[in-house]
Amino acid sequence: MPHPTLTDLLSGVVDEVALAEIGIEVAFQQDGVRIEAAPSDEEIRPSVAEVATGYVAAWAQGIEVLQKWARLILGLTEIDLGALEDEAGGDALLNAIWDAADGSPAGIDVATRLTGS
Repeated sequence: MPHPTLTDLLSGVVDEVALAEIGIEVAFQQDGVRIEAAPSDEEIRPSVAEVATGYVAAWAQGIEVLQKWARLILGLTEIDLGALEDEAGGDALLNAIWDAADGSPAGIDVATRLTGS
């Protein structure tokens, strides 16, 4: 079995055991997530299409998975979402992710449109 990566998380996989394998301990709480991560030099600057695809994949697994996914990608310093603001649709996607972190899947139409498929 291949070693999990942050790219797996971006693709919509929310597996707490797999995250622990790469040094990321998470504890989901009602109002957020507590993340403890070993120092890492890895930094991912995903595209709008990559993040939108992850959103759709997480949404397909249910609202709870989408919420966890959104909280994780917003909370991990190794994932740089700042560049999304410079891409077409990036601001709308970031808003959809923040809404998903609060439990609202209302951004699914935005994410679906931005997947590039």
